[in-house]
Amino acid sequence: MSDYYKDKSLKDGHCSKCKSCKRIYNKQWYEDNKEVFLRKYLDYKRKHNEYYKNYRQTENYKNSRKKYLLSPKGRENKKRIRSKYKRNLGFIPVNEQYDGSVAHHLDDNHIMYIPDNIHKRWNYPDREIHRLLVLNDLYVKDYIL
Repeated sequence: MSDYYKDKSLKDGHCSKCKSCKRIYNKQWYEDNKEVFLRKYLDYKRKHNEYYKNYRQTENYKNSRKKYLLSPKGRENKKRIRSKYKRNLGFIPVNEQYDGSVAHHLDDNHIMYIPDNIHKRWNYPDREIHRLLVLNDLYVKDYIL
């Protein structure tokens, strides 16, 4: 039964598909419904953005975050994140740098200088989705025409 995900809503308490089949199904669903997923993700992010921004300012969050970063798992995660920034990406600018701007990779070689607040707003682990979200935000705000 360890090959099946748990599901308390079902009679036997497990999904009908094995874990590997469920992964394949989920991956295919994501590919077929990428726009729906992104729309739902963006709606959720907009609705809860203020809550998380306020929560991250609390002492409780700051103390727990500090404690986590000092733990072995936290140090390992910090190391993994830092190594992400050491990717072998090109640095060919398509516009001029200005005050308050940061370099955003449009692809593996080209960068575009964009406002820092827009770049930080879309922190998403999938590089391609991150690029799409940032460019969409820039287009909506008329930075790109």
